[in-house]
Amino acid sequence: MIMHLRPDEIDLSYDDDDPLGLVAELQRALRRHGIKLPSMGLEACYLGSETPAFYLVELGACNGETARQLVDVLNSAEPAPAGEG
Repeated sequence: MIMHLRPDEIDLSYDDDDPLGLVAELQRALRRHGIKLPSMGLEACYLGSETPAFYLVELGACNGETARQLVDVLNSAEPAPAGEG
């Protein structure tokens, strides 16, 4: 079961040791670029996990304008070194 959160429901104070910390970090990064996703989610079974690589974060649907913003931000970023991402 995926726990969906609207942007106003995401507690930005979660720390990196909490699976919701990854959602909060993503939300902060999106806000820095003026991007709003209608919701994000986290597979509930990962709430007790300590292995971020296995978290399943759902980014939710977005409209074309938001998708364009994401494309523009990603295209302007430095690519990850080979073997990462």
